[in-house]
Amino acid sequence: MNLDNIYRVRTVYSDFEINLLLENGWLIIATGNDLFTDPKLHAKVAGDIRIMMGSSKEVFENFNLEDYYKTHMHDGRIKPEPETFFDADEVKKIIDDLD
Repeated sequence: MNLDNIYRVRTVYSDFEINLLLENGWLIIATGNDLFTDPKLHAKVAGDIRIMMGSSKEVFENFNLEDYYKTHMHDGRIKPEPETFFDADEVKKIIDDLD
């Protein structure tokens, strides 16, 4: 992967943020996990999975999480996105389509 055009890098842990960034032109540039030493086992243990995302300057200026949260926060919480619900007939059709 050519990283010459990477302007900003952000490490993210949540599916929500990963999907937001991907939908807005950011790229996954590395994956890994946080390692910590378990005091009882005296061994390295895997922790949270982390995804390092990168963007060009143009992509960053068009979308970044800092600006997103400034416009999507309400009373200290993210305004919920509308949920998708299916009625019984839609669920049956989805299941039938799987067969």
